[in-house]
Amino acid sequence: MQKSKIKIIEFATLIYIKIVAKRLRNFKF
Repeated sequence: MQKSKIKIIEFATLIYIKIVAKRLRNFKF
């Protein structure tokens, strides 16, 4: 159970980072 939980957290983190990177790119500082 613990290993699968960690994998889900890692996967969610990767998706979150991708979304944030896209948003930052769209803002163009």
